[in-house]
Amino acid sequence: MVIDMRTRLPHGHIATHAANISFHAQQLRRCADDLNQALAALQALDVGALLEEFEAAR
Repeated sequence: MVIDMRTRLPHGHIATHAANISFHAQQLRRCADDLNQALAALQALDVGALLEEFEAAR
């Protein structure tokens, strides 16, 4: 077994944590991309007519 001198943990243990961090970073990147697409779609909506109807209904 190889021990990391800095952390004094087994090398496999560190590799597992690195793989987990990488996996979650990829998931966060996908979520951020999805949110950016949703934001772009919302910004592309023309809400002027909706606002006029809302104001008229008040």
